[in-house]
Amino acid sequence: MLSGQSIFSKNRTTPDFAPVEAYGMGWLLTSYKENVLYTHSSGINGYTANLAVYPDSELVIAHLANSDRAYLSLFSYYIADEIFGLPKTADWAEDAVNTSRSMFEARAGLMK
Repeated sequence: MLSGQSIFSKNRTTPDFAPVEAYGMGWLLTSYKENVLYTHSSGINGYTANLAVYPDSELVIAHLANSDRAYLSLFSYYIADEIFGLPKTADWAEDAVNTSRSMFEARAGLMK
C-alpha cells in the first residue's frame, strides 16, 4: 500500500537496486553471495581489526591480527564460505601469499 509518506510498498522483501554497496555510520553495507553483510575495519601500524556481520544469519566474524596487511580482511569471506556451505570464490590464503611474495620480490628488485 502506498501513502503520502511512502513511495514503496510495505510488503517489499528486497530492495529494487540490490545488491547495493553503501557506507553508513562507519559501516560498509553490502552483500556477499546474496547474504546481507555489514563490515567495519580499522588498523594502525602493525595491527588490524575486521568485523563482518551477517544479520539475517545471526553470524558475526571478528578478525584481529598483529599485522597491517590489508588482505587479511579477506579471510572472513573464507570463513563465511565454510559456515554457509558456499562454493569458494577463490583461495584467499594462496592469493594472499602470492600477493605478499610478489610485493616482496618487487621491493627486493628495487633495492639492488
